[in-house]
Amino acid sequence: MVVGNNSILDNRKYVIGGIAFVIVVAYIIRLAFLQLFSSDYKASADNNAFHNNIIYPSRGNIYDRNGNLLAYNELAYSINIEDTFETGAGKDRKLNELIFNLVKFIEKNGDSIDSDFRIALDEDGEFMYTVSGTQLRRFLADVYDHVDVNDLTEEERSSTPVQVMIYLSRNSGRGYRFAVGDNIDPEDRKSEFIEGKGYTNKEWLEIVSIRYAMSLTSYRKYIGTTVATDVS
Repeated sequence: MVVGNNSILDNRKYVIGGIAFVIVVAYIIRLAFLQLFSSDYKASADNNAFHNNIIYPSRGNIYDRNGNLLAYNELAYSINIEDTFETGAGKDRKLNELIFNLVKFIEKNGDSIDSDFRIALDEDGEFMYTVSGTQLRRFLADVYDHVDVNDLTEEERSSTPVQVMIYLSRNSGRGYRFAVGDNIDPEDRKSEFIEGKGYTNKEWLEIVSIRYAMSLTSYRKYIGTTVATDVS
């Protein structure tokens, strides 16, 4: 009986050792593949490590064969904004404050922000849609994070411009939430949050439109969002 037990233990030892050997070999092969042959992780690391800014050279003047000037360079400045804030409780507040001050600075110099946001202000200063039909449904599907416009609920499909502004300006919940507003009691962050509080409709719209544009490239770090073009 003792001899039989020892034989069984020896067999188990070999089986366990064989399994461990196979696992180790599999790990070695996988590591060798990642280090020597696969470029996926290298590309991912480069995207995180490098911040590439493209600097376009001036074109130069263009003349005809008689020396007459056909085209010349004229500097045109654009303003881009990048989300470089660390993720945290105060990120939205800092980012919204930065956008607010940036817009004020742009408008102070007689320029205006660029926006293809599908909401604008009417003559009375109230929110209105700038598109309708299929374009409006596509916009609402993007806002409510649906791939297909047919996934919109009846409530989402019938959202008013004000409801969309409130939805995007929330400070909690699923989907987009830019926390554009303030608490009823600014000193108490646990008090009820009021979307748009502290801003005029114009200021509120400008912040939300820029935040929404920034969110469209939020999956890729260091991709700037153009706020204004051809500024003074």
